Amino acid sequence: MTKGKCLLLHIPKLNILEDGASSSINFIAMGIYSLCHQLVINGFDAEVLHLSVEKYLDKSFSAAKYVKDNNIKFIALSLHWHPQSYDVIEIAKSIKKENPDVYISLGGFTASFFAKEILEKYTYIDAIIKGEGEIPIAELAKEVFAGKTDLSGIPNLCWRNGKDIIMNKKNYVASDEDLDKFNFVGFDYLKHFDSYFKTGYMLNLCKAGELTGSSTIHGVCIGRGCYGNCSWCGGGFKNVEKITGRNRISRRSAKTIVEDMKILKQKFNVKNFHFAFDPTPFNQEKQIELFNYLSEHFDEKLNITFECFGLPQKDFIKTFKDSCAANSVLLISPEFADENLRKKHKTFYYSNQELEDILGYMNELRVMCDLSFADIPNLTDEQRNASVEYGEYLTDKYPDSVNGYSMGKIILEPGSKWFDEPDLCGGCPERKCFEDFYNDNRSIELSFDALELEKEIK
Repeated sequence: MTKGKCLLLHIPKLNILEDGASSSINFIAMGIYSLCHQLVINGFDAEVLHLSVEKYLDKSFSAAKYVKDNNIKFIALSLHWHPQSYDVIEIAKSIKKENPDVYISLGGFTASFFAKEILEKYTYIDAIIKGEGEIPIAELAKEVFAGKTDLSGIPNLCWRNGKDIIMNKKNYVASDEDLDKFNFVGFDYLKHFDSYFKTGYMLNLCKAGELTGSSTIHGVCIGRGCYGNCSWCGGGFKNVEKITGRNRISRRSAKTIVEDMKILKQKFNVKNFHFAFDPTPFNQEKQIELFNYLSEHFDEKLNITFECFGLPQKDFIKTFKDSCAANSVLLISPEFADENLRKKHKTFYYSNQELEDILGYMNELRVMCDLSFADIPNLTDEQRNASVEYGEYLTDKYPDSVNGYSMGKIILEPGSKWFDEPDLCGGCPERKCFEDFYNDNRSIELSFDALELEKEIK
């Protein structure tokens, strides 16, 4: 017999477009599975749901009804990326209206950054885990199901005590050893995980056959933290330290990472892997150690996309080539052709000459990369065009290393340097509180629970 029934819910951003409704921000934060596993090993019946996948498979699906029908009493909603803001809040409201006795908590970067404001403005949310949640969520569930009203001993917790908002002083940050123990590949906890694995960046809720393709790329948890403080990144060192207390880098062991990859490949048939953890690009010894271990302990070379926080080093590039399948890719983000802009906005700076030296080396080895340039609001036409021209130049000059380039529009993230200094990148100076992000992402009242799709299927 379990101690109680819990639900961890990922709510994407709902978009109402000319061709019908669709969702973005479909990727579930990897920490959700480790949170669910902590609840399970502590005696709770817990599962993970992806609201958009459920809505696609069952057009009448309602989160509030699902909670009632399954007698769920404890809910954790992921509010990690700020475009989710409106939909997460509205679904919480819908669930609470139909299930007034359910306990609703939030977690993730955006919820953590705006924890006090969210609790003050939205009374149907009971608590927010501010920062890393594996230990706090299990302790919170124990107290909630035991009927305890004093939650002051739970680390990282912001909670409602009558009319008062309490910010607990006790802090928890996972160690290297903790991260090795957590389960980041618990996809058995995810309802309809086979459909989720086929979900791309955008899921058209009104189009048949959207979930019939092969499995898409999936992330691998390598560690937590970053020493960078790039202008528009909400995950920089200062903001992470502010909202979570993390003042160091934590790394999982190569052994644990490769064991996870074996589970992803063999049990869940993941074919492409994404690494987004490169906190010390000036010293990639740990990354080299990981890829060497992967090569030695995996019976085939895998397709891997590796996101470089700075400029990859030659010894790492050589190891990457030797360890991965031929169509693996390094993601390199010069951000601007203008070196002065790069130096201003990017923590791990490198010159154009240094970039081209590395691209030339990669060209010799036939190691492929994708280049990313940034389009921020206060760029001049001349600066913007210079990045486009430089991207075209590099693509032509290094055909055996550069697949191509992209020019992506950058939006404001809570807690970034840009958030604190609106003139740094220009635009959006009015986005200073959670309600601004909530309103900017509004699509339809009550979000997914009010969406009627039966007549919209094409």
